[in-house]
Amino acid sequence: MPLNAMRLYLVTGNGWPEIAGLAGMLAAAAAASFGLMRLRRGRTVGARMTREVITVTPDALLDTLVGQIMLPNHLTFVPVVEEGVLLGHVDSALLAGIDRENWTGTRVEDVYAVLDPALCVPETMPVTQLLERMRQSGRRRFMVTHKDRLCGVISLSDLPGVARSGSGRGKT
Repeated sequence: MPLNAMRLYLVTGNGWPEIAGLAGMLAAAAAASFGLMRLRRGRTVGARMTREVITVTPDALLDTLVGQIMLPNHLTFVPVVEEGVLLGHVDSALLAGIDRENWTGTRVEDVYAVLDPALCVPETMPVTQLLERMRQSGRRRFMVTHKDRLCGVISLSDLPGVARSGSGRGKT
């Protein structure tokens, strides 16, 4: 029996269930640490982001947005773009505040959240800096921009190994 295991056995009396639990915790911590190490190797947001982003134009009706874009593609967040210029976004939280009977006559331009620089990051941002921003803001998703153009979207799910470690959980 290794010395550390023996110490644990002497402290707890039984030891083996505690050793198995400790081994599991150490394995999870090592996996999370390995995921973070991979991200730290010069990785940028641009290398991890989703480039093929489904967008909506401001003149679309909300029932079209939900029925033809969001539901079929399992989306909770859609950037609003007009002639290549990023204007803002629509998300499920925003839609929840609008009565469904009004969706057929309401256009995206009437309700979308105007572009907020706090929700945008550049492609060149290091992933570690993005993780810190996620931690501080509680947000899990950011639009990747260059000037007024949408380059992609990055979310916690684009960062393998990090999502399992529990960092960045919170708002979408």
